[in-house]
Amino acid sequence: MPIPPALGHSASTAYVTAAADGRAASLRLDLSVTDSASLVPMDINRDRQITWGELLDAQPALAAVLASNLQLSRGGKGCTYMSESLAMTEHNGEPYVRFNLAYACAARGALSLDYRLLFARDASHRALAQIRADGDTTAALLSPTHNHLNNHLNTAGNSAANGRSTLVNFWREGVAHILAGYDHLLFLLTLLLPCVLLRTKGGRWQPSPGIAPAVRQIVAVVTAFTLGHSITLALVILGYIPQPGPWIETAIALSIVLAALNNLTPLLPQPGWLLAAALGLLHGFGFAGALRDIGLEGGQLLLPLLGFNLGVESGQLLVVAIVLPLLLGLRRYPFYRTGVVAGGSCCAAVLGAIWMLQTLGILGPLAP
Repeated sequence: MPIPPALGHSASTAYVTAAADGRAASLRLDLSVTDSASLVPMDINRDRQITWGELLDAQPALAAVLASNLQLSRGGKGCTYMSESLAMTEHNGEPYVRFNLAYACAARGALSLDYRLLFARDASHRALAQIRADGDTTAALLSPTHNHLNNHLNTAGNSAANGRSTLVNFWREGVAHILAGYDHLLFLLTLLLPCVLLRTKGGRWQPSPGIAPAVRQIVAVVTAFTLGHSITLALVILGYIPQPGPWIETAIALSIVLAALNNLTPLLPQPGWLLAAALGLLHGFGFAGALRDIGLEGGQLLLPLLGFNLGVESGQLLVVAIVLPLLLGLRRYPFYRTGVVAGGSCCAAVLGAIWMLQTLGILGPLAP
């Protein structure tokens, strides 16, 4: 039976959970079918689909790759790899291979994980990892520059250090997420373009009469967008509302189209901050996509949620700090209204429409 292909634009994210009980330890790795196939050739008949049979045939080669790129140790001593089994699972509507790996470890000491899968091939790859041992749980987003996770024994000093590390790691990933998230970034820029202008009753744009009103408008829009996506991000991560399916990517792409078209002609309710807040709710679902699968519960989620959200806001403020002087300086020129706002909005609408068609499977990736 063919395994459904992943969407071409999906981020490369793995999910890792390591646990120890006495000398027995386990490591569960969820790796997308696309990423698994990049490690070991699987599509033998080249029909661009991976079957369960092809996956099982590749299991020995995959096990060898995992053994050389995943290292589990306890008390400073390397654990002995014993066996593995395969299963299928799903994250955010994308098919994943679940590797259940068994290890024999020392009976005592901190449990540590070194993760080096895919970083050499894809610098944007991330692993959402956690370690559970000795009554303590530690979580982090692993990256090429931070590929080690250590579960300290549960002392007050180590718990505080773990908390700071978790906060900083998720803050760093939040910054990277907004700066590398082309859809969220394009939406934010589309909202910012008209903030230094005023719309007349006839729907035409005119320059804002002063810097102060323009700055207030930008602050209102960014704050509304922040509140909107923070609300849904928190509600999904804390489990109060379910994470929506793959349709949310289509809705986010549609939000870009709507915001861009609204810059060209009044379509949606004013003022601009109201639009930013409403559509920001959709983007919060997108931010929550990976974090919802972290596997932590209750209070354990607070630091990752806080760190990631602060990182997203830091990234947004960096974008605003870069573009604000440009927008203020150009707002009085007619070219800004025709070339930048109108032209930029047309480009944003086209890109949003392309991404929307890609999420629906109507249009494939444009890049080879």
